[in-house]
Amino acid sequence: MAVKQLIRTKQGERMTSLTPLKAIRAQCLECVGWVALDVRKCTSKKCSLYGFRMGNLK
Repeated sequence: MAVKQLIRTKQGERMTSLTPLKAIRAQCLECVGWVALDVRKCTSKKCSLYGFRMGNLK
C-alpha cells in the first residue's frame, strides 16, 4: 500500500507515493547524500532501517 509523502531529494522536496520499502530506501539515500552505492556499503548496523535498506530483510 503506497502512501503520499513529502520527501527530500537532490533537487529539493517533492510529493510522491511511496510503499514502505521505497520510503526506507528514500531515507537511506538521504542519509548517505543520495549516493546509491553508499546505501549498499552502509555500515550503520545499529540503524533500525539497516536490514531493509536494499529492499528486503537480510
